[in-house]
This record gives sequence, structure tokens and C-alpha cells, in this order.
Amino acid sequence: MVEQEVHTSFPAKNVDPDEDEVILVHPFSHLTQKGFDSKNVLSKLWRAFNQWLNVPKDKLRPVANILDRLYCASLLGDDVEDDSELRGGIPTAHLIYGTAKTLNTANYIALVEMKKLLGVQEPKVIDYIIELGLELFRSQGMEVYYKDRFICPTESEYIEFTGGKFGSLLTFSVRLLQLFSNNKTDFSVLIQKLSLFCQIYNDYLSLHSKKYSTLKTFCDDVTEGKFSFPIVHAIQSQPDDDEVLNILKQRTTDIEIKKRFVSLLEKFGSFRYTRKTLEKLRDEAVEEMNKFGGNSRIEDILRIVLNNLETEVYYECF
Repeated sequence: MVEQEVHTSFPAKNVDPDEDEVILVHPFSHLTQKGFDSKNVLSKLWRAFNQWLNVPKDKLRPVANILDRLYCASLLGDDVEDDSELRGGIPTAHLIYGTAKTLNTANYIALVEMKKLLGVQEPKVIDYIIELGLELFRSQGMEVYYKDRFICPTESEYIEFTGGKFGSLLTFSVRLLQLFSNNKTDFSVLIQKLSLFCQIYNDYLSLHSKKYSTLKTFCDDVTEGKFSFPIVHAIQSQPDDDEVLNILKQRTTDIEIKKRFVSLLEKFGSFRYTRKTLEKLRDEAVEEMNKFGGNSRIEDILRIVLNNLETEVYYECF
């Protein structure tokens, strides 16, 4: 197995890249600048799997660099599709550099990092890359479909199309690590639980976290017109009340209307239901982890996230 190319980073540290490459990665550099004030749950979770996989540090570091850069590249595209104004407390890259250049940078970085993975010289890597891309585009495409057609999904439909967004990245990360590990355990059920937990957590924050508001704007899911988990619950549980739907349809930026929207979700018990769902998913994930001997690092992440739902702590998921 050849690993040398995997150790290469882009742009290479301590090396001045040529002018063209600097220009190409401007939006990426903007996203990853020091002001990017968030905590990445994905990175924490896949690293926590190493409690089972025991990948040596000399192999873990280059893989970690690739995975982190792929994740950030996906955020560039995600912000464009969601028309987000802030990411980590700073203006999103496409508002500074334009949509065309930002999407080009996202694709460029992704291809550069995937090319490094080919240096692993493991045939499965190509399959993993293709599966990752297909699942990401499939999940994002279905989310856009519901949003653009203004069709509220059922909870089961929500679970089906959102699971692939975070889940595909976590699955890819774990599978990649397993190429360097003797542990080939199938963690797919656990990954599914963790992925859904993170997606619902992110949805909750968008509507309920003051800290999130400073980093991603207040209730940005309302402006986006997104059918997030608490919103789906409110609409499906109150079929005779169309106020939530009418506000969501406006894609408003009005703060007072957004506050009214949040008060409706509180009234309908949607935040309470979301918190209970997160607790249930945490318990199911712990039960699944116990089948593999437990994982204290993952349990700590879930505990910290749940303990800080009502505080100013914010962990980046998407």
C-alpha cells in the first residue's frame, strides 16, 4: 500500500503556491480564516471512532487533513444552496467572492483532496468517493425539492432525505479510517443514529440558540423556507393551524415575525418534542455502542451537546 501522496497537503504548508492557486482558493481561505468561530461535531465524532479503530497517528494526521478540508469544501456549496448570510460569525464566501467562484473553489478543493486519496492505492477508495458524492447530492437534492415545491414532508420522509447529508460524510470518514485499521466492524446503524442526532440538533439550534444567531443569523431556516425537524412537527401536529406554513412561505427576514414563528413552535410543543427525540437518539446510540464495548469519547460528545442545548455553546454540524 502506497501512502506517500496522502501526506501531501494543499496548499502545501511553508510553501508559496503560485498566484493562480491562491486565486482559486480565495473562498476556501475566507471560510477557514481565524474568525471561523464554531466547533465541528463531524470532526469530533469520526475522530472518536478511533477509540475502536486505533489508527496510528502518522496515518491519522494526513487523513484528518483531507477529511477536514473536504468538510469545509462541502460547507461552501451548502451555504450557496441555502443562501446563507453568515458562517461562523463572518459573511459567507459567496457573498464576498460570488456564487460562481465559490462553487468552483468548492469543487476544486474537493477534487484535489480526492486525488490525494487515490494515493492510498486501495480500490475501495474510489467506491467510497462515488458513494459519498451520490449520497450528498441525493440528500441535498431532496431537501431542495421539498423546499422549492413547498411540500412539508412527514417525519419519516424528513429522516430519509436528511440522513444522507451528515451520514454520508461520517460514513466516508469511518470507512477511510478502517483502511488503516484491523477493525472492520460494520458501524452503519450507529452512524445512522449519530447522523440523525446531529441533523436534528442543528435544526434545533437554528430556531432556539442565541449563540447560533450570532454565527448564522437569527432563525435562518425560516428565511430559507426550510422544513426542519421542529417545523415539520409543528405543521404535522397542527393540521388545522396554517400560521406556521404561511410564515415559512414568506421566507421572511423580519425579526418580529420570526419571533412569532418561534413562539408558535414553543406553543405547539415542537421544541420539547425535538429535545425528547434527541435524548431518545442518544440512548439508542449508546445502546448500539455498547454492542462494540462502548465508546467513552462519543458518549462525552453526546452528553456535552445535550447538556448545552439551552446555553450559549454552539457546535458546528453543517
